[in-house]
Amino acid sequence: MLSGEKVFIYQRNQMTGLGSVLLTFFMFCIYYEEHHDRRIAILDDTFSQTYRKSKEVGLQGFLDFNFPVMNTPEEYQQVFQELNQVQMGHLTNENDWVDHMWNKTTTKDYPILRIRQFKDPRYFQDKRKEIFELYKYDGNNDPRMFERISQRICDNVSLNDEMLRDIHVILQNASIPDYAYSVQANFIFEHHNDNTNNTTNNNINPSTPSTPPSSSSPSLGPTVAFHVRRGDKVHGKRSESKLYLEEMYVDKMLQIPNIPLQDIQHCYVATDEYNVTLGLKESLLRRNITCQLHYLVPSNRDKDNLSDRHNQDDTKMFFTEMYMLTQATYFVGTFNSNVGAFVAAFRRCHWEGEIGSMSDRYHHFFQSYGVDRENWFIRK
Repeated sequence: MLSGEKVFIYQRNQMTGLGSVLLTFFMFCIYYEEHHDRRIAILDDTFSQTYRKSKEVGLQGFLDFNFPVMNTPEEYQQVFQELNQVQMGHLTNENDWVDHMWNKTTTKDYPILRIRQFKDPRYFQDKRKEIFELYKYDGNNDPRMFERISQRICDNVSLNDEMLRDIHVILQNASIPDYAYSVQANFIFEHHNDNTNNTTNNNINPSTPSTPPSSSSPSLGPTVAFHVRRGDKVHGKRSESKLYLEEMYVDKMLQIPNIPLQDIQHCYVATDEYNVTLGLKESLLRRNITCQLHYLVPSNRDKDNLSDRHNQDDTKMFFTEMYMLTQATYFVGTFNSNVGAFVAAFRRCHWEGEIGSMSDRYHHFFQSYGVDRENWFIRK
């Protein structure tokens, strides 16, 4: 900011899930870069108590970011110090900044533009709807937002080395195979029309063991990962989704083009209710699918005993679930869940080979399939 750069600060809401935080953050980043020439984006993690490694470190305790992150009140205060140095001292009072935030900062050329997800609900929601309408994908036009967000995520976000080590310990202790050794659906690439304008994805995350296994690696063959969101998403006072039964996820799996069912030995389900694992097992068996179903959800987890975003063990479990969902050959979930929408985009980071043209929807969003609707989207 002191060198003349205009800054965009996104202050996350601790009541919001991680998928929503990152999807919305990058959606705002793209918008303000294109329409307000703000190329420096900062994630303000100062005041949120969820998904924290410690009092000093928030999301950066689990993820590596290629953009600045504020973790502590001391780092936050540096912003006010810089405001004084650029003759913006009248904004160093928090309340004055809020007043200017709602009324002026999108039209005036202020050095800092700040979005507070929770404390500025009117401004945040109005601006989010505006951006959503600008970039939405309705199935009839090019999937611009999926293309841009998935690329932006892969350029800027990865699981850090410590979290990856924790993931491998969690999987080993639960006797769950590492889905990094899943065989990708390269047969789709082999039969892809040579006349399409293919591009190659060279943004594979180097910190994850997602490269194709060598001849000595324990290849798992093709794998499937399900994400079945229940809990407050379905049963809460303000439920955001209707109930999708386990058999619907299996039916969606059976609809995947050219899926080699006879070769699939390992399935995984990430869910916030243990009973889902029982229903999914029954549904798989009824359709003669004999893959071994793996899961990490404890047997006492139900709609009245949800995971705790303030708990570090639950947070590590969440990132382990996300790892498995992104590394599987096929992902089946719901796109109306921000986790499902984020996973589809994050899977690009671990995808080998050609990604095809936009007309084929990036091989159906990197082999991600929604039970709720066919096309990827971000909830309004």
